[in-house]
Amino acid sequence: MFDFLFFRPLLNLLVLISEHLVGGDFGFSVVILTVLVRILLFPVFHKFLKGQQALNKIQAEQKKIEAQYPKDKEKQLQAIMELYKANHINPFASIFLTFIQIPVIFALYKVIVAGLNGAASQNLYSFVKPTTTVNYLFLGLINLKESNTIMLGLALGIQFLQGVMSAPGGLSGKTPPELRNARKTAVNTSLTMVGLLALFFWNLPAAIGLYWMTSGVFSIIQQLIVNKVIAKDGELKGNN
Repeated sequence: MFDFLFFRPLLNLLVLISEHLVGGDFGFSVVILTVLVRILLFPVFHKFLKGQQALNKIQAEQKKIEAQYPKDKEKQLQAIMELYKANHINPFASIFLTFIQIPVIFALYKVIVAGLNGAASQNLYSFVKPTTTVNYLFLGLINLKESNTIMLGLALGIQFLQGVMSAPGGLSGKTPPELRNARKTAVNTSLTMVGLLALFFWNLPAAIGLYWMTSGVFSIIQQLIVNKVIAKDGELKGNN
């Protein structure tokens, strides 16, 4: 079932991209594949990013609830969940969006092990011709079939930048006093995420890091678009 849903489609798509678009360059094939995956998941991520912005805006109200029920954790949680519901926020969205990409990562890893030619040819669809040459050396520097600390560092750096951007105050870090703790928590969570990803990606091929880095860059661009749209909506409401 995994091969049918993820491995074979991803393998065939990479072969088509490699053979017809990028002249056998596996690195650029992964970049294009990542963009296609993110376009497919665009509505889901867009909804999450808007929810993240809404979550940042209600931090002050959440603090009031925590102060209102300092000892009654059950009422506190119930009130916070009602606040989330009223603002259309899913607190588990970030976990879901991380795990939704795991099958793609495992499928990509399996493709790297199998290769785009040779043994992988038996998994190609009838209308897909096996690729003749594959260049796994990305930009002439990084072998995508092997682990690489530079690619790992870039992927983790983009991940941390993305986390800081989604925190209250964004990259500027300018937040009102009531949101400073929320920003600190968000930044610490991003650091924890980076640490976990470092352990997960450490011995994996650099192509996995390239996929994650490209996905992160896409997320940052999407975040900037969402921030701009929300700021524009706020200006329109203020003028009205």
